[in-house]
Parts: sequence; structure tokens; C-alpha cells
Amino acid sequence: MNIYRKFKTDTAAEIAGVWVDIESLSLVNESEVRGDGKAYFRIARWNNPRNTARLEELKKDYREQVKAGIELEDSLATEMLCESASEFVLLDWMGVKDESETEVGYSKEFSKKFLIELKDFRELIFKISELREVYNSYTLERVKKS
Repeated sequence: MNIYRKFKTDTAAEIAGVWVDIESLSLVNESEVRGDGKAYFRIARWNNPRNTARLEELKKDYREQVKAGIELEDSLATEMLCESASEFVLLDWMGVKDESETEVGYSKEFSKKFLIELKDFRELIFKISELREVYNSYTLERVKKS
């Protein structure tokens, strides 16, 4: 096993995000992202430095509570995770429609709204952002060449 081929990641892509076709759960080249009726999402890696720093900033007001053994309410924890993810994980999209089938352009506000309101969507975005394979240097090189 070539350990570099297996585990080397593209740190720039971890921060800038990669385009993912949510239906097929496949990576796509940015030039392929277009208005073809499919939904595409640009997703950064969960533990990228920007997201990590933002989460720490959001949690600072609750450190004493956590140190005292008092857990944060689920809704508050979800709110903080979605706040940070809407800024530094779910970075863009194309082809997303709301309940009335109206196309919704990307914004941090809509990103946060969808992440909070749609639990299964949130879980999928978070899982994708945690997969090392998505940010693998060799995989991303192959996608760029295709």
C-alpha cells in the first residue's frame, strides 16, 4: 500500500471545499457544475482550521457550563454547529430548490436555515465533510483531469 496515495490530502481543498453531486455522492470538477437540473454542493472539510476556530469562538460563552458538567441543550449545540458549518463547511451550491420548487441561490443564511431545519441534509453534509477520501490529493487530481 502506498501510504501517501491512501492518506495524503489536499489542504487547500479542505478549506476551499470540493464540489459534490449529492445524488450520486460523487466528486465533480468545478467546470462540470452547471444548471443541468442536478444539485451540487461545495463542501469543505469539517476539521479545517477556519471551522475549528469558529466553533471554539461560538463555544467560549459556554465553557464554564461544560466544565461544571452541564451539557448544552441539543438545540443550542445544533445551532452552533450549523452556524459554523454555514460559514466554513457548506460553502456554495447550485441547483437547490425550496419547497415551492423555486431555485435558491447560496447564502450563509439559507445554508444555516437548511442545515438547522433539515436533519438528514445536515447529517449528510457533515458526513461528507468528514470523509478523508473526499479530500484525497490523488482522487482530486483524477477529478480535475476528467
